[in-house]
Amino acid sequence: MALDKQALEAELRALEFARTKILTGASRASVSFNGNSVSFQAANMADIQQRITEIKIALGSFKKGPTSPRFSL
Repeated sequence: MALDKQALEAELRALEFARTKILTGASRASVSFNGNSVSFQAANMADIQQRITEIKIALGSFKKGPTSPRFSL
């Protein structure tokens, strides 16, 4: 399991780096992981974000956005 967690964390770092490159103006970012290479463009930013979310859920570190306080009378 530790190896799987390390692999997911490494992939997460690579994807977050790719997302940052695209968001800061690079038109294309490539991620190489376990002998596979994938190129991302701004057009498929949603794919990057979806995979980042999947990995964070698998690692147990996914946090939903801020929630609104609820008041009861």
